[in-house]
Amino acid sequence: MKRTRLPSTATLAAFECAARHLNFRRAADELHLTQGAVSQQVRLLEAQLGVALFARVRQRVLLTSAGERYLREVRRILRELGEVTHQAMASGDKELLNLAAVPTFAVKWLVPRLPGFFAAHGHVSLNLVSRSAPFNFDAEPFDAAIHYGEPSWPGAVCTPLFEEDMRPVCSAHYRRLLDLRTPADLARATLLQQFTRPSAWQDWFAHVQAGVISVSLQNRNPESKNSLATTT
Repeated sequence: MKRTRLPSTATLAAFECAARHLNFRRAADELHLTQGAVSQQVRLLEAQLGVALFARVRQRVLLTSAGERYLREVRRILRELGEVTHQAMASGDKELLNLAAVPTFAVKWLVPRLPGFFAAHGHVSLNLVSRSAPFNFDAEPFDAAIHYGEPSWPGAVCTPLFEEDMRPVCSAHYRRLLDLRTPADLARATLLQQFTRPSAWQDWFAHVQAGVISVSLQNRNPESKNSLATTT
């Protein structure tokens, strides 16, 4: 019997991520790939299956009916693969902790503190994956997640870590160029914003009681990570 060539787990993960976001750029950010690499993975998968999984409608990416059916099965397969992998790794001397965390927080805060964690918990092995949005724990192979926002994650027990201090930043040259002195002056600035935190500027303007929210948010440019926005 001729063996059917199966898609790689990397290809299936790229498809699942693109289908979940319905946006190839956001999928690329989450997977730490280029947008072109994600598109290529999806094209190869569609060619292998012989069906279209995505359709573009008025500059939007949508799943076809075949894509929706395939997504359900791919999620099940990835979940089961994660579970059996977890079980296999847990059968060793160390306990495996599958943790999801928002990318900038993971890089800037969590990773530098991991040596101290491992020194205190030598029996734990950590599998750290970056995730920018909440997900269903029943459909993903994670034990816990570090996220931001209100504790309204369905099916999860939430424990606050700490509050964040949010403030606008820019280069000294840009501040002089636009003569930025007060929150109201930001109405003439270009504001960078994470697409995963669409209310960040509204929250900040409300906190400082500035009445320029609608004007300022017309000038938004979306960025996927705080680290990208602050280094642009």
